[in-house]
Amino acid sequence: MSKLSACMITLDEECILSRALDSIYDFVDEIIIYDTGSKDKTRQIAIGYPKVKFIEGYWDDDYSRARNASIENSTGDWILHIDADEFYDPLNAGCFDKLMEDGDRDGYDAYEFICQAFVGRINPTLYSPEFKVRMFRNYCRFTGRLHETITGFSNKRLVSVIFHHHKKIEWQELDNSRYAKMNEIYNLGVNS
Repeated sequence: MSKLSACMITLDEECILSRALDSIYDFVDEIIIYDTGSKDKTRQIAIGYPKVKFIEGYWDDDYSRARNASIENSTGDWILHIDADEFYDPLNAGCFDKLMEDGDRDGYDAYEFICQAFVGRINPTLYSPEFKVRMFRNYCRFTGRLHETITGFSNKRLVSVIFHHHKKIEWQELDNSRYAKMNEIYNLGVNS
């Protein structure tokens, strides 16, 4: 049976890390966290989870390098990518084993999931759906320093697995001001 490793990078995530870890903990064999210099309680929270391998790394403005460092420290056949400000929907319970089984049987090496990216305090129920590769074989890697993408797969499948993305507070504030300006410019009628 294939093994699943969850991989993430962190930086000062004490307020949200448990939510992300709790959402995947029962469904993965290990969690690899590559930390890029946290000064808060991120490390203490992470090592409180027995499946977590916490790696103290560094930040050099290269998302792909940091993400790949997490993957390179994993032992799974498959990687489940998650950011600390994301969490997997409870409706996904048990689906990851089935996806690995299907991939092994049908030759898939990557799965694209549905991301519900919430836009912050403008409307707490408003989200922007996106499709992102979040589960892939361990030979795939990230490329691109800023807008990183996953490469190395040849047979991708879109599945109805949902994960949620709630941005950090400071990014939400920036988004709020952007949406307020868009509302003024285009008269969108959105309350900010």
